[in-house]
Amino acid sequence: MQDFQRILKKHGPMLSGRLGEELANKEGISLVAARQRLCRTSPPTIRKIALGFKNNQSFVYLQEHFNSSSYWNAMQRTLKKSSKAYYALLNSCVFHFGFAKKSQLAAYGFSPVKNLTRHLRYSSIIGDLQTNSLIGEFDDETFEINDKLCMQKNYRQFKAIEIAKTHIMKNFHDWVRNLNLASYKTGKYLAKLAEFGKFQWAFTSPSYLTGLKKWRSGDKTPLPGFIVADILIGQQVKEIDADFFLQKIDILQKQTNARPFIPFLICDNVEEATFKRLKSRGVAIGRVKELFGTSYAQALELLIKTVANATEIVKTNPDQFIELCDKIATLDDTFKNMKGDLFEFVVGYFYSRGSQGFEIGKVILEREKNEKREIDVFVKERDLLRVVECKAYNSPVGEEEVRKWLTRKIPVIRKWVLSQDEYKKMDLVFELWCTSDLEQDALELLKRHIRSRRRYKIKYLNQSAITKKFRSIRDKKSRDLLMRYFI
Repeated sequence: MQDFQRILKKHGPMLSGRLGEELANKEGISLVAARQRLCRTSPPTIRKIALGFKNNQSFVYLQEHFNSSSYWNAMQRTLKKSSKAYYALLNSCVFHFGFAKKSQLAAYGFSPVKNLTRHLRYSSIIGDLQTNSLIGEFDDETFEINDKLCMQKNYRQFKAIEIAKTHIMKNFHDWVRNLNLASYKTGKYLAKLAEFGKFQWAFTSPSYLTGLKKWRSGDKTPLPGFIVADILIGQQVKEIDADFFLQKIDILQKQTNARPFIPFLICDNVEEATFKRLKSRGVAIGRVKELFGTSYAQALELLIKTVANATEIVKTNPDQFIELCDKIATLDDTFKNMKGDLFEFVVGYFYSRGSQGFEIGKVILEREKNEKREIDVFVKERDLLRVVECKAYNSPVGEEEVRKWLTRKIPVIRKWVLSQDEYKKMDLVFELWCTSDLEQDALELLKRHIRSRRRYKIKYLNQSAITKKFRSIRDKKSRDLLMRYFI
């Protein structure tokens, strides 16, 4: 037992296979004997974690290693080398600046979302990653990678890319329909429903193109093939980033009953070696600029920069926001729902004129329960804090969404405020800005909360109240922009 501890103290955490080899070489015993001795060891002598490593190996470490830089570096290194299904999901989070939508992360791995022989399901893998603190919950809809595994975590950048992805995939859906590549109303994208071959994708749709559709023997009803796609934007795509996509294709091509399919990888920047590898594998590489044109790509790039750096732009260069809106106006068919993506910016712009400080998309951590929340717009006035929730919807907001804001978000943010010496004695107001309105049940729930709160205030602004505020802005250029695009 002491021999294993000495080896781990000297070399740090490692896979059980290497630990057995080190012991065999050190003591001059057979590898089989070393492995048997290792199997008989248990905590607290050494600790083991099984995360799908090759040949049923375990990650072995000492308690003193846990949560150290050597622990996380060794964990990341061994997953990359010996547990590619687990590593693919971690690498996706790194590619997306440390975060992932819960509803989309499965598409960035090659673990099936349904039972498939000889393959571990995605639900088991994500459970293991969470249990061992490699991935955690950021909020109800988002995962975040452990800070020790990603040095460039940036929630605003992640959010900007997610907004851009939504527009790209909607437009890709229109593109394949217009070319008759896919059935008109059958495309699914960026959701758990986008499944083909027991794997999740960013996009799936049946296709009845000649060459893809087939007929069962003696049956005149055609069987469709499929168009499938994944998307990687916001950073240059390297081979390690595209590997999950090729792995899914490999597994599908080995299935005897798989439907024919055409795979697309949508990207905006791919390194040359990766481009050649994808091309040699028969992948359709859909670069954004080539799919939708230069003006679209430029507007998308400006959108990402604006959302990612919203606070700084409002403070120093609000004309960039006006430039973005003008670009979008020329591309109205492809950016129809843009106002929802930029409404936080508008509210931040409105309050920036009279505040002592403000931040758009502020992420806070309530340390007692280790809970994080994003504040859409955080405004500091002389003796008052405003915490604004923005809902730029075309249809009324439902009761469930309002309840989540009242019971899951407000209490955590208020507890954080009270823990900050700078803010704890200031008056606190939570505001809900909604460009449509609330459903009746949601409005009644909100009114009950407004009446029952004494230690802080809750305010609600619907479209007419927001319009009145916007009309109070003296700067005609800004007032006209806000009214034209957002009201």
